[in-house]
Amino acid sequence: MVEPMQTLAGRRPCGRERLWKAPACRSVAVLPFRCPRCGESTRFRSLTALRTHLQFSHTFSTPPVSRAPPISMPPSPEDDRPAFLELHPAPTPLTTAAKAHPPPSPLDHTYGGVSMEAGLQVRLWVALKRAEQQLQSEHAQCPLLLEEQHRLSRQVHSAAMVIASLRQQLATSQHQLKQRESEVLGMQSWLALAAQHEMCSKETLRSFIETLLQRLHVAESCANRRP
Repeated sequence: MVEPMQTLAGRRPCGRERLWKAPACRSVAVLPFRCPRCGESTRFRSLTALRTHLQFSHTFSTPPVSRAPPISMPPSPEDDRPAFLELHPAPTPLTTAAKAHPPPSPLDHTYGGVSMEAGLQVRLWVALKRAEQQLQSEHAQCPLLLEEQHRLSRQVHSAAMVIASLRQQLATSQHQLKQRESEVLGMQSWLALAAQHEMCSKETLRSFIETLLQRLHVAESCANRRP
C-alpha cells in the first residue's frame, strides 16, 4: 500500500501555532524518500512505498520535476519557545552560500536504482502483455485450425473409403480372372482330349477301310479264278 503523501509547508510557523504544529512538522521531515517525478510534495517512509508509487503512478512518458532543495531538518527544542522570545539572526555569507549550493542528496543513487528497477518491471509487464496478446491470437485461430483439421479428417475418411472400395473391386477382379483362367485351362484340356480321341477315331477308321479293301480285293481274286 502506498503511504499517504505529505506536503511541506512553505512558511515557518510562529508562536502558539508552532507549539501546536511542531509534531506534524517533525513527522513530515522524518520521511526521507521523495518521489523523483512529483518532487518535494510527495514523500514516503520506505523504499517499498516509493517503488509501488513509481510503478502504479508514473510511466516512462511522465516528465520528471526539477531538483528540489534538500530535506529540512526537524525543528530543535529551542524553536518551541514562544513567539515573543524568538530571535531572527541576520543571514551570514556562509549560510547564504549553503542555501545557494545545497549538498547532493545521498538518496539520488537510490532513486536511480528504483527508477531502473521500475523500468525493468514495466518492460517485463510489456513483454508479458505481448505474450498474452500472442496467446490470445493463437487461441482465436484455434477454431479455424480445428475446422481445417475436421475437413482434412473427412477428406482422409472419404479417401480411405474409396481405397477400400477399390481394393474390394480389385479382389473381385482377381477372383474372376482366376476363375476364367481355370475355365480356359479346362477348355484347353478338353480340346486336347478331343483331339486325341479324334486321332484315335481316324486311325481306327483308316484301319477298318484298309481291312475292308483287302477283303474286297481277296473276294475279287477268288471270283476271277472260278471258271
